[in-house]
Amino acid sequence: MIFIFAEDSDYSINDIIDWLIFYNKKYYRINDSTSLFVSYISIIGKSFTINLEDKQGNRIKLTEKSQILIRRASNIKFLPSKEYSRELSVVKEHLYRESHALNTAVKSLLNSISMFGNFVDNASFSKIEIMRKAALCGLNIPDTHIISNCSQLRMGISNYKALITKAISNGYARTGGKELNYYTERVVEIPSVEEFFPSLIQPQIQKLADVRVFFASRTFFTTAIMSQRNPQTKVDFRRYDRNKPNRVLRLKLPNGIEEKLRNLMDLLELNSGSIDLILDRFGQYTFLEVNPEGQFAQVSFPGAYYVEKFIANTYE
Repeated sequence: MIFIFAEDSDYSINDIIDWLIFYNKKYYRINDSTSLFVSYISIIGKSFTINLEDKQGNRIKLTEKSQILIRRASNIKFLPSKEYSRELSVVKEHLYRESHALNTAVKSLLNSISMFGNFVDNASFSKIEIMRKAALCGLNIPDTHIISNCSQLRMGISNYKALITKAISNGYARTGGKELNYYTERVVEIPSVEEFFPSLIQPQIQKLADVRVFFASRTFFTTAIMSQRNPQTKVDFRRYDRNKPNRVLRLKLPNGIEEKLRNLMDLLELNSGSIDLILDRFGQYTFLEVNPEGQFAQVSFPGAYYVEKFIANTYE
């Protein structure tokens, strides 16, 4: 049995499940809107057991031998089996911390055996920290500055000529059930105010192509997005031109780059994720970021990789 923890609206997991059905592999799906109650945890040596129950009374038993698949399911909560709302405030505060620790413990145990995907706290994934770790793994990263006044901005323009700015955080928000993206923008003017909110700037790299990589089971699925010649996608390829889509080519990364990226994913304790790179006109790859819950359809279909089939085949 394959236990799937997934976001309700994620379409990629549906494609993976289609392949599981094709191969007659049994699965049990748990959506991220579900609350699961923890009734028992046992850890003995390298072995563990977790007993869970949902609101309908369905019971789930997981062990270190269970097959786990996690897809954008970080909102799932693993909770105590009853509400302790009548306790004194000081006790309630302690129980709240205990509940948080319980949720974290279950996710950590499941992450340790997941063959694909991780429960991820996106708030803890700092773009700055990841770039620093990428550099320590030997990857090229863009010069990065967080500035808060016009003097610093003028200095940046003087040093780099062309600048871009992007979110310091992961660059998206959810509101009304929809996901909103914050795009990378070119800096085109000096603000009218001397001081402003701390903002991330980087030199604009003259790219040959955007490179999107999906990493799963220590394997890379890579495409090159020829976004440079289209003014709409030149700075940020996610500003998709539906009328004139960018050409997407299958790409093989140099072995050295792949090895450095594997080291980075090991350092981040991720078994899957989307990685963004830039290939410049001189053939140099520059690392931009990792999205541990990134989409992979734009790699799977244009590159004819059938990533969904590959993931399904990693399970028995």
